[in-house]
Amino acid sequence: SGWIAYRVKLLKRYFLEKSMGTTDLGKVNLVDNLLDGTILVLWLMRMLDFLEVETGYAVKSLFSVGATGTLVFGLASKDIASQTMAGLSLHLSEK
Repeated sequence: SGWIAYRVKLLKRYFLEKSMGTTDLGKVNLVDNLLDGTILVLWLMRMLDFLEVETGYAVKSLFSVGATGTLVFGLASKDIASQTMAGLSLHLSEK
């Protein structure tokens, strides 16, 4: 499992460097470490829920609130994203 985790980390790092399009390793390292921390916290919460450890708060409700928040944010930003893409296509078509 260590090999799999290492390969996933390398793949994540590769996609970060490609998507950010920067050679500034400070930014890439920052986002990489934030993603590592987020993945670790989510994995630990999932393992605690799987092992049915009493943590004082409902892990399933945290995941459902996160999913609902993502859905609300996605629906709210749909119009902004479509207008941004339309503006970019108009700007690029003028050249």
